[in-house]
Amino acid sequence: MKYLPVVLALLIAGSAIAQGGSAKADYDKLVKEFQATTEAYSAKLKAIRGTDEYKELSKKARARDAGSTEARSKLRALTSAVQRPRPADWAEKFNAGAEKYAGTDGAVPYLVWLAKTRGHDHASSALDTIAAKHAASAHVADVVDMFSVLGRSVGRDKVRAVATAIIENNTNNQIKANAYYGRAMNWGELEGRETILNDEEKAKKAADIAACIKADPDSIAALRANAATFIKERLQIGHEAPDIEGKDFDGVSFKLSDYRGKVVVLDFWGDW
Repeated sequence: MKYLPVVLALLIAGSAIAQGGSAKADYDKLVKEFQATTEAYSAKLKAIRGTDEYKELSKKARARDAGSTEARSKLRALTSAVQRPRPADWAEKFNAGAEKYAGTDGAVPYLVWLAKTRGHDHASSALDTIAAKHAASAHVADVVDMFSVLGRSVGRDKVRAVATAIIENNTNNQIKANAYYGRAMNWGELEGRETILNDEEKAKKAADIAACIKADPDSIAALRANAATFIKERLQIGHEAPDIEGKDFDGVSFKLSDYRGKVVVLDFWGDW
């Protein structure tokens, strides 16, 4: 009988591992199904846009003459024939996965998907569950990265509350740094595109920025938090430009300082 507690512990641990593996497999399968649906939609849309009819209507729509309005209407009819995947439809499936693995780490990826994806009604409750039950999980990293923009969709108070729970419970310095930065970006009230902060909110934001940098100085969050200071101290007219290193199209390394005394145009761009 003295071995019974050990056997039970091993059985419980084995069950937890199996459940974790099953949760990941189920989640990965659901994500692949969602991605396949969105890729199929994109492929159908691309095929329509490649037809002669679509190209001809596009020309007429851009002409801005008497027939352009009708052409735009026909273009919308062509593209609307392909049904865009609705996040609300898939949210029910991800919510079911979160409920199936409720209380375990296996639920976190489902909750993170729900929190990050717009166009459904489960985002707010998913964040509440993350704050209440999974603030210490390493799997919250993906949603913490989104805190600086999530405030617009779920509310700034909500994001600050979740960020606070993660700051107080998570031991991962990178996650904590992101949580501090996310909370910092959600102080104040939005008025259009501008954030209005009172003196107390300004002080709290400054404290969160400092805590973010201290938590993980080398993190992307810390670099973002340092941006305003860096611009003020290093990127003003009359300052020497920070040296930039890179490689050209032939793979040859170069530095900005190699072109000192010459006119240089820096073109930063992205593709998404």
